[in-house]
Amino acid sequence: MHAFIFAFLVLAITASAAPQSSRGRGRFRGTNRGGNAGATNNAGAGGAANGNNGNDPQKSLTLDPRVIATGFQNNGLATAADGSVASLTSSNNFINFCADRNVDITNGKQIQEGSCNPAPMGLIPSVDNMASSKFIFPSNGAVLQTGQLFTVTMAARNIELGNFVNAQENYFAAPQQLNGQGNIIGHSHITIDKIKSLQDTEPTDPKYFAYFKARILSLLYISARILTF
Repeated sequence: MHAFIFAFLVLAITASAAPQSSRGRGRFRGTNRGGNAGATNNAGAGGAANGNNGNDPQKSLTLDPRVIATGFQNNGLATAADGSVASLTSSNNFINFCADRNVDITNGKQIQEGSCNPAPMGLIPSVDNMASSKFIFPSNGAVLQTGQLFTVTMAARNIELGNFVNAQENYFAAPQQLNGQGNIIGHSHITIDKIKSLQDTEPTDPKYFAYFKARILSLLYISARILTF
């Protein structure tokens, strides 16, 4: 009996300019749905007085005027293409966006009922440092035997893999950061979903999967086994 697989990589941020590789073993039905890679907080360099905690903007509870994005006050419609919708606007960088959302603050937790995360997006790489990945094995259209042990191999570019924080305490709890080469710092996920056929167009349910592996280092050599679906 043959079994078809559909696999995709979720890059939770990370790799260097050249493809990297590493090895790791996963389990079917993993319970850890990952957690975005947050890197170490970087202390800001001095600046204007911030109301408390001296001149350290990373400890102040006051919004530093230097980081106010005036463009956030523009809903974008004046120069938008037909069919565009107005952007939400803010004059204070949305610092209190979660104050009246009527949901829990994410606070580093994986809250299954949903939450509001006040952490900023952080550093965004240049167009020359955008991350990408490609399956090496299984190749496109490959057919594997049911029960066959195989290794998923992927190439990744422009992402520094292997940075996995405590997903139970630091989930989406820090801004995205870049390394010295301008590449995203983080980790990657491998997820394999079962589908009815290669022509199946029905979206899969992200709560259920045949295989999941997070906390992958450099590049991916993951052992998995085909199940009978």
